[in-house]
Amino acid sequence: MLGRFGVQRKLSLLLTLPLVAVIVISVPFSIGRFDDATAASSTVDAARRARAVAALIQDLQEERLLTLAYLVSPDADRDAVRVSVADAADRADQVVAGLHRPADNALRAALGDLQRLDRVRKAAMSRSGSPVEVDRTYHDLVLGRVRALDLTGQTRADGTGLRQLAALDALLRINEDITRLGASLVIGTKDAAVAGQMVVETLLTSESDIEHFRQQADDDQAALLGIVVQGQTAQRINEYARQITSGGLWVAATKALTAAEATLTLTRTLQERIVRDITAGAEDRAGSAQGAAGTVVGFALLLVLGVLLLSAAVSRSVARPLRRLTLAAVSVADLARTELVRVADSETEQAGPPKLSAVQVTTSDEIGELATAFN
Repeated sequence: MLGRFGVQRKLSLLLTLPLVAVIVISVPFSIGRFDDATAASSTVDAARRARAVAALIQDLQEERLLTLAYLVSPDADRDAVRVSVADAADRADQVVAGLHRPADNALRAALGDLQRLDRVRKAAMSRSGSPVEVDRTYHDLVLGRVRALDLTGQTRADGTGLRQLAALDALLRINEDITRLGASLVIGTKDAAVAGQMVVETLLTSESDIEHFRQQADDDQAALLGIVVQGQTAQRINEYARQITSGGLWVAATKALTAAEATLTLTRTLQERIVRDITAGAEDRAGSAQGAAGTVVGFALLLVLGVLLLSAAVSRSVARPLRRLTLAAVSVADLARTELVRVADSETEQAGPPKLSAVQVTTSDEIGELATAFN
């Protein structure tokens, strides 16, 4: 089959082989880097959504603590509850307004059921609501928001980002555990038996969430959580919790509320740092992957262009002299045939020997040597 091709095509085919090899190697690599960049970008999107929803969750947790304190304590501030309700409503509107993609429909729907709080809020403001029902309603809504984020199910995220998002999911649950523990202490000022049962349930859940966080988080993040959960405020809450389960605690609602809010503030700070770390790390990985893919694509394009130019130049440098030699050989053959015919048909002498144009080949390689000998 190759015998049908000219020299120029054969040389072009020969130089095309390394070009094909470069393409075969560079294309999968580039696609892989672009996929990495896309996965890292998905991690960034998930972290940003989590930051917005986490802020809403924090407002709901704050509202729950203030609402419970207002229910169980006649000295609690009614205006503080109203402000917290307004803040949570405004935050919910902001979060919903920021969800534009079709993939956010489930999260948007989950945020829409905050209307369930209207009845509980009205009952609480009239001090006719049940503290246990208030706590349960807020607890279910908070966990519903966490599940709607689906941080552990972000299949498009990269491996590092998925692990960090799982740590963030665990931290959101830890924050809820701390809030509910504080809520149980507030409820305990009126119903110690119910509060004791809530404490037992919450402590078990908290241990599981903390362990899961430590498995997924970076070492420095796990160390920071250790500082928070082992700090003086957290130890005070745990001591209150242990006493209330044994029936030996009576603490003012304001003290329980203060301790819960202080610990929750610390975990919120840790939560914000983790979100920043996830976002910054994912953005760096996306930038690096895009840069690597762009470099490989650019290098491959330059190499392709270079090979094409080299192929054309080499092919011309070989094919043109050969073509000239071929034309010269044809001229010699034609002249020889003409002379043989003339000699056979005529006995007259020719005035002089025939003259042929020299082969115009200026190369110094083997083809040039052949042209010189031919001349």
